Amino acid sequence: MSKYRIRIFSSFGESANCKGIYERLCEADLIDNYGPEKEIYITNDDDYTHVILMNTAMPTNLKVSKDRVVGLAFEPPVFLRSDSNF
Repeated sequence: MSKYRIRIFSSFGESANCKGIYERLCEADLIDNYGPEKEIYITNDDDYTHVILMNTAMPTNLKVSKDRVVGLAFEPPVFLRSDSNF
């Protein structure tokens, strides 16, 4: 079974705070495949296999390849597209 250990890096606060917020908002305790010994888990340790970047630059010391990183930027849409016709 594949295991996804997700680490959150954010300019809004510490990884531990983000982990707690996401677990609460997503009601993680009700998700069957979520937990430290299950398929998916948000971790605060360096055992991560995937990364979520929230409004922060790519850390230089990531331990995973770029294809396992999701970046979320809170930029105005005009800066995220090459054309401004939307």
